[in-house]
Amino acid sequence: RSEWEAAGSKGEDMGAENMVVPAFVNSHTHLSLACLRGAASKTDFEGNVVEDMFFRFEGNLEPDDVKAFVRMGCWEAMMQGVGCCYDHYYFASSLVDAFKETGMSGVVAPTLQDLE
Repeated sequence: RSEWEAAGSKGEDMGAENMVVPAFVNSHTHLSLACLRGAASKTDFEGNVVEDMFFRFEGNLEPDDVKAFVRMGCWEAMMQGVGCCYDHYYFASSLVDAFKETGMSGVVAPTLQDLE
């Protein structure tokens, strides 16, 4: 504190128990897939877990499902100090709604993929 005062700072010492830092930015997320965390281990699949599990799961999602899962992912991210996420997923408007409802800042990009 004495160094701050010598430099002319009028800051306040908040003590060791409090810390103010800017929020983190997660520049590559799949917030809606947070619901699948821990759903499969390396030994559960002999094939491609993305094609065998994730794509099958995703094929059954509706916009409201995505919104609910993204909301959950937003809350988890904010609890870890993340204030902004870049995300892309199906039903982009559901992502936007979830960001707005949770107060999370977000950047939403379209999903582009070649399934051939």
